[in-house]
Amino acid sequence: MWLCGAALLIGVIGDQLLRPEPGGAGTALWLVLSIGTAFVVARRLRQIGVGSIAAFLGLAACFAACLAWRDAEVLKGWNLLATVTALTMALLELGSVRLWVAGLVEYGTEVVGTGLRMAVGPVLLIGRDRSDDAVEQPARARRWRALIVGIVLTIPLVLLFGALLASADPVFERLTRFLVVWDMERLLSHLLLIGFLGWLAAGYLRCVVVPRAERSQPPVQLSPPAWGALEIGIPLGVLSLLFLTFIVIQARYLFGGEDLIRSTVGLTYAEYARRGFFELVVVAGLVLPVLMAADWAVREGDGVAARLYRALAGAVLVLVALIIVSAAIRLRLYRDAYGLTQDRFHAAAIMAWFACALAWFGATVLRGSRGRFMAGAIMAGFAVVAVMNVLSPDTVIARANLARAARGEELDTRYLTELGADATPVIAAALPTLPGADRCVLVRHLTDAHRVRQESDWRQWSLGRARADAAFPVVDRSSRECPVAAPAAADSVGAGPQEVPDHPPDADQ
Repeated sequence: MWLCGAALLIGVIGDQLLRPEPGGAGTALWLVLSIGTAFVVARRLRQIGVGSIAAFLGLAACFAACLAWRDAEVLKGWNLLATVTALTMALLELGSVRLWVAGLVEYGTEVVGTGLRMAVGPVLLIGRDRSDDAVEQPARARRWRALIVGIVLTIPLVLLFGALLASADPVFERLTRFLVVWDMERLLSHLLLIGFLGWLAAGYLRCVVVPRAERSQPPVQLSPPAWGALEIGIPLGVLSLLFLTFIVIQARYLFGGEDLIRSTVGLTYAEYARRGFFELVVVAGLVLPVLMAADWAVREGDGVAARLYRALAGAVLVLVALIIVSAAIRLRLYRDAYGLTQDRFHAAAIMAWFACALAWFGATVLRGSRGRFMAGAIMAGFAVVAVMNVLSPDTVIARANLARAARGEELDTRYLTELGADATPVIAAALPTLPGADRCVLVRHLTDAHRVRQESDWRQWSLGRARADAAFPVVDRSSRECPVAAPAAADSVGAGPQEVPDHPPDADQ
């Protein structure tokens, strides 16, 4: 029952801290409190070794705290994903999977099983888990538990039906107004959010304390197809030839200069780079599951197939490494021509993780240590997200684009206005060096953003926003050189290179 109460409390606190919108200090505080609750639950019930999940819970709390550090929306998404992954790893540590030696199939089946257990966990927590030991409880304890259950069930019913009856009859509404004052839409909003968060919390807490014996067997067992040399060698061999052909062509065009590209394909150097960068990132990402599937499918005990797989997979890894180098060169050309954007920065971060994962694949799977790969790849992902938090994507993007402007390139002021508060100190410091029109556009945007932050709730606070507010005096001084009411057309000044107008959403996908 106290697990149910803890889950309900997490739901109520989350309903307060996640409004008016998720993100910032409120979300970080709620996640840290929830993670702390899971740790307390693990210590109290003593069914597991707390040290086995403490590291992952601590890692989840660190990434959750980063939500109150940086203000970039995409980075918040990465931090949230890292938090959820670390929490999942904590549950997997308690299951039947040995994290540091398990393969992809073991990870996948355990994740599916854990998700199902979380989904039905609250029902079991209220039903079966409570009834098993009811006869062993003293009479007073059973009465108190029954009283608590009755109160918990009564409150939402009274609120819900009271609101309906008050809306249906004005006399009843006047009689009950001194007791309750609410509107139906707001009530349902709070109840749904509390119920959803409480359900997730109850399912997670039950997975933390459920006896290990209940999940000693994975819910699904998959058998490899047992392929031989032909089934493995033909696709990997053709893939190697395809990559090799591409790299030969890339060497000719990437290092042959703009004249060769323009005369052959009719594109500028920058347009050529833009067309290929994101496709190469996808290629690097798809190679990894292909190689993992092939490793899983090799017939056990077939030495010829195993040796052929390792040779071809090693060749594919080398070729993909060259493709990643080609993608990095394209990114540099792309950045020099059009500047740096969120899509380009995060695609580069994903590509860096792919490179780390592929290198780790070669160091583990191709050397006969398949079980080490998954945990190491996940840790590499955590490391990439941590580095992004330290670098601050919006800061890097603003600094790169302003450096282009300092070299005489056009400045896309409209895109700078789309960055979060993390970029404000960099933009504010560069205002005195910008042309008048660009400076005034940015000053008006930074002033409006500062006003919005002053009116926002404390739950949306972040260190990035606080630093932006601290840099506002520089913006205020620059605003004295701008007209009070600048024409609306000024917003289009410095819109950047015409090849990518307004950064359409599909340009970088």
